[in-house]
Amino acid sequence: MMSKQQDQSDSHQSEGLNLSHFSMWRAVVALVHVDGKVTDEEKAVIHRMTANLNLSTAQRITLDQDLEHGIVLEKVLDHITDHRDFSQLVKTAKSIFMADHEFDESEQETFNFLKREFARRFPAYGEQYEVRGHGGLADYTRGVGPGTGVSSVFSLFRHPLIRYVLMGAITMALLYSVLMRRLSGLKPDSIGDLCPVNMSEPVCQAMMRSVFSQCQVPGVSGQNVDADELKKCITKAKAQFIRNNQ
Repeated sequence: MMSKQQDQSDSHQSEGLNLSHFSMWRAVVALVHVDGKVTDEEKAVIHRMTANLNLSTAQRITLDQDLEHGIVLEKVLDHITDHRDFSQLVKTAKSIFMADHEFDESEQETFNFLKREFARRFPAYGEQYEVRGHGGLADYTRGVGPGTGVSSVFSLFRHPLIRYVLMGAITMALLYSVLMRRLSGLKPDSIGDLCPVNMSEPVCQAMMRSVFSQCQVPGVSGQNVDADELKKCITKAKAQFIRNNQ
């Protein structure tokens, strides 16, 4: 009886992810090719994100091939049929695009495109990623290089929700940059992502403010600080915030 249950468990493990969730991860891999180059930092982020996924052998081989050779984004978007998977794709895109510490025009266009697509495909949930401007898949010719068909960035400021999101993003970027400067010689990616990919933006902002308030260190700009102590402080502050808000 025990052996039969074990066989069933092993069989379940070998099935891998369902099509929607697996397609989301293929789309994540496609994002690293948007700017026409794949850096070691981006590869490391992909490997870290997918290391513990319940992938079948065939699915893992497919992701490795996608990472090595690239994949057309629109090829997999239609297979993401669960709004939770598409939402996770939008949130994960931020981490992917910032893995090489750059956020160029093609990546910004792709990020806006994903938010528009989420709103179009899942209108009942789309307000959280609402972006003004038109442009479906036909307007976005995705190759391995810059995108096309993005509306004027200035039109974003006309929408109160977008103004709120942008101001929140600016606040997060400022806090993040200050924390990074305080880390001195410590590599930024060695402390991991400050916010989990499934954390909402308002909660993430609150956590960053909490971390920043607890981990301030004296000194002038450019002065070296104890990177290990600061890393411990950030890790402890994050854990405390998450415990207090569970």
